[in-house]
Parts: sequence; C-alpha cells; structure tokens
Amino acid sequence: MLINIDTNEDDTITALLNIMQYKHYIITNSTFSYLAAFIGEKIGSEVLMPHRWNKNKSEDFLTTNHRTKVKF
Repeated sequence: MLINIDTNEDDTITALLNIMQYKHYIITNSTFSYLAAFIGEKIGSEVLMPHRWNKNKSEDFLTTNHRTKVKF
C-alpha cells in the first residue's frame, strides 16, 4: 500500500515527526528523508534507498545490510 504524503506544514520539525510515524520508508538522496527513516525505523520496517547516495560516495555510504538498495 502506497501512501502519498502531502502536507501543508510550514514547520519542518512537525513534518519530520509526522513522517517518522510510518513503518516503511522510501528515501532519496536527501538528509531529511534519511533522518526520518533512520530515527523512525522500527523492527519490521522496510527502507528503500538509492543504490549509490551520490557519485562521490561509496555504495556503503549511509546504509546497513537490512536496507534495500534500488538502482535507477
């Protein structure tokens, strides 16, 4: 089940706290989405992240073995 998060929150902290309540995460190469997944991740969470965070970083940058790396 995919849920689209559309928020009118002007407060970044409130938006981050709301996102952290979800069980599963799809993160991009942004610190905001990474932090939400890192802090909010629970047992049984599935986290999808870019195969390579950026071209100047190794493939293991900011990752753990249980996260799914997606090539695009």
